Formats: sequence, C-alpha cells, structure tokens
Amino acid sequence: MEEPRWASEVGDIVGRILIWLDNVCDPRARKTALRATALLALSHPQDVVLSCVAHTLSSDRCAIELWRALGEEPQLPREVLQQLLDKLQQRRREEKSGNESLAAMRTIYEVLFLWGYREAILEMYPQMLILCVRQVHTSVEAVKTLFSMPGYWKEFASIQFQQGWDMISSRCYYSQGVGLIARAMIEFENPQLPAIFREAITIVQSEKEEEQRNIAMTFCTEVQSLRAQLPAIMDMFCDRDGRHVMGAMHQAGDIIYLLDGEGLGSISQDIAVSLRPFIDDERDSVRSAAILLLGNMVSSVKDPDKPIVQQEMIHCLLPLLLHLEDRDESVTLRCKLTLFRCAVFLRWAHLKTLFRSMAWDGSTQLMKCAWKCLMQNNKSHIPKFLFQALEYLESSQTTIRHSAALFIGNTIHHYCDFLSETVTEDGISRLYEAFQEVPLTCDRTTGHILNRYYKWLQKLRNLVSGSAFD
Repeated sequence: MEEPRWASEVGDIVGRILIWLDNVCDPRARKTALRATALLALSHPQDVVLSCVAHTLSSDRCAIELWRALGEEPQLPREVLQQLLDKLQQRRREEKSGNESLAAMRTIYEVLFLWGYREAILEMYPQMLILCVRQVHTSVEAVKTLFSMPGYWKEFASIQFQQGWDMISSRCYYSQGVGLIARAMIEFENPQLPAIFREAITIVQSEKEEEQRNIAMTFCTEVQSLRAQLPAIMDMFCDRDGRHVMGAMHQAGDIIYLLDGEGLGSISQDIAVSLRPFIDDERDSVRSAAILLLGNMVSSVKDPDKPIVQQEMIHCLLPLLLHLEDRDESVTLRCKLTLFRCAVFLRWAHLKTLFRSMAWDGSTQLMKCAWKCLMQNNKSHIPKFLFQALEYLESSQTTIRHSAALFIGNTIHHYCDFLSETVTEDGISRLYEAFQEVPLTCDRTTGHILNRYYKWLQKLRNLVSGSAFD
C-alpha cells in the first residue's frame, strides 16, 4: 500500500511545481524548479514522467524546458523515453487514456529535437520506430524525424518521393506505407535494420496488440524476402566480368548482414559451396571478396544450421590456411579473419594461441601455428587436407606452392602412423606421382622441399603395404 501513496504524493508535488512554472517568469526561479523536478525524477522516474505528460494535456507552456531539464541528467533520457513508449503501448480503452497517449506521442516528437536524448534515441531506435509508425495517425512528423535526426536522408528521400508519408497517413494505404519504409531501410542498408528486425520478431512472437504485431510482421516479411533473392545473386558469381562477381558478392554480404538476427537457414550451405572455388580465383579482388563473404557467412550461422554448414567449412580450411601466404595483402588479412571465424565456429581448442600468432607472428611462425591448430582440432580430416594440398603444388603463386609442399611434408612426417591407417595404395601412388613430377614441372625450391620429406613418404608406403621401415 505504501508505493501507491508515494506515487500519488510524487505526482502531486510535480503537478504543483508545473502549475507554479506556468505562472513564474523569473529565469533563476524557473531553473531551480526544473532542476528540482529532474532530481525528483532520478528516484521516481515513472511518477514524474507520467505527471509531466498529464500536465502537458492542459498546458504545454513549459513543456520544452521541462523535457530539456530531464534530458540533462545522464541517467534520465532512456528512462524518460521508456516511460513515454510504455504509455504509447497501453490500450486506449478510455478517452482519458487516449488523450494521454496523444500527449506521450507529442512529447516524443518534442524530445527528438533535444540533444540530451540523442544517444538514448539511437539506442532505442527499433522500439521507437515501430511504436511511432503505429501511432502515425497522430504524428507523421515524429516518424519523419526518426529518419532525419540520425541523418538517414537516403531512406527519407526514398520514402518521400514514393509518397510514403501520405500512405502511412491514410487508412487505405497504411500497410503499403509501412512496407515502403521497410524496403527503403533495406535498400540503403540502414544500420538500425538488424536491430529493428530482432525487435519485430520479438513483437510477432509476443502478446502485443494486433495492430503492433501487424506492423512488426510487415518488417519481418520484407526482410525475410531478402533470403529468397540469394540464389539468383549467387548465380551471378559465375559471371565472367570480375566487377559483376564482386557486385554480387557485396549484395550477398549486405543480405547476410541484414539477416543477422534470423540466420540464413539451409542456404548457408549453398553459399559456402558457391564460394569455395573463388578462394583460389586468379583475380585478387574477387579472391579477397569471396574470402570475406565466406567469413561473414560463417559468423552469421545460427546453432540449428551449424551441422548443415560444418562439412563445407572443413573443406575450406586448407585453402584458407595456404592463402595466409597469398601475394595480395588484403587476401592475407581476410584469410586471417575468416580462418579465425571458422575456428570459432568449429570450436577449436587454443583459440587464444592462434589469435596471438595471427596478430603478431611473422608468416613462418604463423604457418607453423595454423598447421598445428588445424591438425590437433581436425585429426579425422588430416587425410583430406593432405590430398587437398596436392592441388596447390600447381598454384600460380610461388609462396603458396612452397607452403603446400611444406604442409604435405610436415603432415606425412608427423602423422605417418596415423595416415597409414587411412591412406590407400591409390593414395600412396598419388603422393609418389606428385613427389616425382614436381621437380620437373615446378620451381626448384618446391621440389627441394618435397625431397626433404621423401624418406617419410617411403616409410608411409611401407606401413601401408605392411612392410617394415629400415
């Protein structure tokens, strides 16, 4: 019983201060009273904010001064906005509550222009946008300001030139207007969109009122339609024009970013399969874009989809490791990021050791560390990695040929006994063929590296055929 009494007393005190402010002109006295109201709000934010909203129904002479004073207290802007949004969410069953909802909407519009609330507005943007769109019949200007205030002018212009503001003001075209807002934010890759999408999903899955759920569903539908565009975009990866390929990869990356809160579903596997050949593309820019997109994709995969993608990512590990020695610096850097993201995705042990090596070691030490991590965390796939590496002995990049030869030699040397249990006679023949042909077809250094490990290949052959090794 104590709390309602306190609420009544706080509301009464604030009401008296506000009435007094309406009749006092002395700047110092007004400043003192506003400061007192702000201090009271620190302890009783709900009571103070609701009293201020109620007071603006009868008089808004001091409204801007009042909200500015509350916004100057660092702890208050978010609390003030939350109370105003809570008021908007209340069902308007009575005329009084409808009037208060209108006053709350008007207050939100006013504080959008006050600097003290800027940080809180950006932080709460998804919740504010959806609720303000719902209340748009009372204030289209508030929704406009939510685009102009943070500087989202491209989205604003797109909505304006398609008569979006008129649509959301109309009963007949309201739904189309909401969809237009969502599409404008998608088109210009609005930084708030992933958070808005998450907020919309929460609303759709909750017990919110139907009107609010319908708005949220519109945002969900528009964003999820992006997933349907991915197959056509991935088809463009095969275009002969490198600029078109990069453009398609950037488009796919934008969609992955926007779908971050929802995940990609089974199409993530298709993306990984499509990108795999481009890790070795001869065009530096395409190679770099593909590796970055692969990393972005794997970091966006949600738990239910992980088994679908896991095998494809394992297939990409060896190419990523070898391209740590790529001639193009941007490819090397993106390989580090993507390989590390794959390691996190696959739950490798010793991630900190790998990160430190990527960040501070030279290329020789990094390759040793990455090889060790790859072997220790994927022992069952070592034969696959070994035979993948054979393909890179014919790489057009000298450094990658050398790295592939070292990888093959070290793997046979250190995992000879393990490989003897899985490698077949055909596999041994392939290895011998590579060791014998490389000195004839590649640079001398690659052949010299392989030759250093020739005795370990002989040991492996003897183990596979059941012979003893001298």
